[in-house]
Amino acid sequence: MRHFRKRIRAFLGLCIAGVAIGGHGIPPAHAQDAGNVFVHTFDRPIEGPLADAPADIGTAAMGLVLGMRGQDLAASRIPIRFGESARAALRSDSFRYAGFDVRTVRVSHIDPHPSRLPGRRIMGILEFGDALGRRAFTSYLLSYTIGDNALYVTDLALRRFAVDAPDIRLFVIPGQAFARQLEQGFGTHAQLLRVIAENALPVSRMRATRRADDYVVAAVSMDRLPANAGLFVQVSDAGTGRKIDMGEQTLLSFDGWRVAIVRGTMDMSAKSAVALDGLYAAGLPATVEKTKLHSVIRFVPGEER
Repeated sequence: MRHFRKRIRAFLGLCIAGVAIGGHGIPPAHAQDAGNVFVHTFDRPIEGPLADAPADIGTAAMGLVLGMRGQDLAASRIPIRFGESARAALRSDSFRYAGFDVRTVRVSHIDPHPSRLPGRRIMGILEFGDALGRRAFTSYLLSYTIGDNALYVTDLALRRFAVDAPDIRLFVIPGQAFARQLEQGFGTHAQLLRVIAENALPVSRMRATRRADDYVVAAVSMDRLPANAGLFVQVSDAGTGRKIDMGEQTLLSFDGWRVAIVRGTMDMSAKSAVALDGLYAAGLPATVEKTKLHSVIRFVPGEER
């Protein structure tokens, strides 16, 4: 571990000296002199394989992911240890990313450790994904010092991060069959997706219908959304834009993966005047009526207008 510490100290010395760190695959930074200690803020997030990252940042990222998964860090070979407050931050989220792989590690800000001891404070976003196409973005603020044999995480903050246009998908399902499934309940988001995949109508079959029928429309988030985000289904007249009242919506959340469901009699034929929208708001205020919702996905089963 002596080489580990020397390697980290050498790189840390470069950062404090204000030397650009593009040689490590990191884009140019703006250095701000704050008491002879330089803070680096980047023009764009740093992205690349962890193998190309500086040793301490790569170690911190890998240790953070293990901690978020609830794995035993003491039993791992990754030289990182979490203080009590950092461990509390890891425990604050019950979701453990089972079946999710790390897709991207982004670093958007690096500065020295607040204590001025050898170490760093880094901020960025982790992107996870699974085989179903779901994504989970988590922003992090991580402070650690560098010891003889390990990194010591002194402070940690984690938060669900919402992209501006999340991956929302619309499905149309025969109403009676899906209603029975809904009454029985779904244990997980993955189970609900499986039922939808087995029962959702293909567009060609909908457009071949000749009359209105009982349907369920489901707006399903494939991204993990923050607790205060909103997802709703809107049914309207495609020609006039007039909203069609479908009654109360069923809103589900599975560890942040949201589903909005409405049921009613609708015309889904090729001559339909109906438009379906998945409406989204990144943060809901105290009253939904004042929320600025915007459509992130739209489907018009009838002719193009």
